[in-house]
Amino acid sequence: KDITPSEEVIKWFSRDPPKRNEFKQKYFQELDHKKELVSLIIQKAMEEKFILSYGERKKNLIMEWLYSIPQNWLKY
Repeated sequence: KDITPSEEVIKWFSRDPPKRNEFKQKYFQELDHKKELVSLIIQKAMEEKFILSYGERKKNLIMEWLYSIPQNWLKY
């Protein structure tokens, strides 16, 4: 829940398909400011299986962002 898009970004997007790319950029910027939380989630995921319980679209965005983060964010 802590890594979902903010209410502000969700309301701005309002499921308007032409805004999708800009929505993704805004959401990724929010995630970039949650480095410690994301690092913790990644660390836990490396230790055991987990489930992202979001709608398919949000889950795909989160996975796309996770694949794009710098390797130095990861704490081994």
